[in-house]
Amino acid sequence: MKLTYVPIVRPMFRGAHMGLQERTEAVLRDLANQYGFELHVCAPIAETGETQATCDVLLQTPPDLLLIQHVTFATGDLVTPLLELDLPSVVWALPEAFEEGRLPQNALCGLNMTLSLPAQRTKPVRWLYGAPDDVSLHTQLVTSLRGASVARELKDARILQLGGSAPGFYRIESEPVALSTVDHAPLQEFIGTVANAAAASTPHEPSDYTPAALEQALKIETALADAATGYDAVALRCWPEVPEELGSMACLACARLADRGLPVACEGDTFGALSMLAAQKISGTPGALLDLTHTSADALMFWHCGNVAQEWASETRIEKHFNRQVPAVRGMTLKPGPVSGLRLLEGNRAFVFSGQVVERESRYEGVSGWVTDFRIAGQSVTSQVFLANILENRLPHHLVFALGHCEEELLELCLWLGYEVLPAREATGVVRWS
Repeated sequence: MKLTYVPIVRPMFRGAHMGLQERTEAVLRDLANQYGFELHVCAPIAETGETQATCDVLLQTPPDLLLIQHVTFATGDLVTPLLELDLPSVVWALPEAFEEGRLPQNALCGLNMTLSLPAQRTKPVRWLYGAPDDVSLHTQLVTSLRGASVARELKDARILQLGGSAPGFYRIESEPVALSTVDHAPLQEFIGTVANAAAASTPHEPSDYTPAALEQALKIETALADAATGYDAVALRCWPEVPEELGSMACLACARLADRGLPVACEGDTFGALSMLAAQKISGTPGALLDLTHTSADALMFWHCGNVAQEWASETRIEKHFNRQVPAVRGMTLKPGPVSGLRLLEGNRAFVFSGQVVERESRYEGVSGWVTDFRIAGQSVTSQVFLANILENRLPHHLVFALGHCEEELLELCLWLGYEVLPAREATGVVRWS
C-alpha cells in the first residue's frame, strides 16, 4: 500500500508557520509504521509551478491513495491539476488553530472551494476535516488506503475459468471483464491432467476415507493448483463432468486450496471468484462462498457442499458429498463470531453486508452455519428483510463471506472501484425484472 501526502501551504497565512504540516507528517509516519504502508511526502505546494512539478512525480509513480491536505486556503489553480490526475484521493482540511484575531489558515474554506471546482474527474473524492491527532480520521484514512489498494489489485487480477458455468446456472454466466482479466480453459483439458498429477499431501484432519480412497481428490487438488499458476483466483465448473469422469468431487480440493490462499469458486462463478478474492484481501483470511438454504424465526442458514477453508470452523471432517455420495468434501459447522460479506455484480454494483454466526444444534452435511444480526450497507435489518433483499434484488445464489468485522472496509473498496452499493430495502413480496 502506498500513500502520497501533498500539503498545500500558502505562506501568507500565519497558520503556515505553526508546524501543522510537520505535525501531520509525523502522524502519517507513525501510521505507516503501525499499518505497514509506504509513505511518500511531497514538498509543500504554494505556487502553481510547484503543483505541476508534483503532478509530474505522481504520474511517474502513482500511489494507491493521494492525500491532499489544506493546511491553508488555496485557489483552484493550485488544486485542479491534482484532482485531474484522477487518482483515488482524499482531501483533508485542518481546523483553525485559533478562534479570534487574524484568520490563521482559512483551510475549511479551501476545502469547500476545492470540492466545488469544475475539475475533469471520474473518481470520487473522500473529504476529511479535523486535527492531525484526531484518531477517527486516522481510522478513516487507513480504511480508505486499504480500500483503494485492494481496488487496484482487483483491477490487476487474473481469473481462470475452467469449463464455463454449471449447466442451467444462467445467472452466474456473466463475467467481471470490465474490472479484471478473465481467461478460459476447456474443462476436458483440465480433467485430462488429473491422471498424471501427483496426489497432494494427505490431510491431517478426521476423515471417513482412507488415504488411498482420497487419492483422486488429492490429484484433483494438484491439477487445480497447477492450472491456477499465474492466476489470482479460479472459477471451476465442478459438476457434472468432474465427479462423473473422475469419480470424485472437487470440493475438498477447493477447500484445501483456500487454506493455501487460492480462492476457487464453485460452479464456474467468475464474479464469485472475484468476490472471494476481494474478501480475502480485505479480511486477510480466506473467503467462503455459500448458498442461502433455510430460515428460522431469527436467523438464516447458509450452506455449501464442502469447499471452505479450515479457518472457518473449530472442527472439520472429510466426508462424502451430500448428493452424489462420492469423495470428498470438507464437512464443518461455521464457528460463532462476526462475519461480513460481499457480492460483486454486473453493472458496477455490489451487495455488502455483515452478520453474526450463532451456534445452533442443527446442521446439514457439508458446510453450514446459522447467521443473524444482519446489516446491509451499514443498516440493521431482520433476517426476513435480509432474505427479501436477496430475492427482490435478484441476487445470484452465491454470497461470499469474510471472517470478522470488515463491512466498512468492503464499503470503502466499492467506493474506489466505482461500484454502487445496493441499499437496504423494505420487503415487498414482489420481484421485478425491469
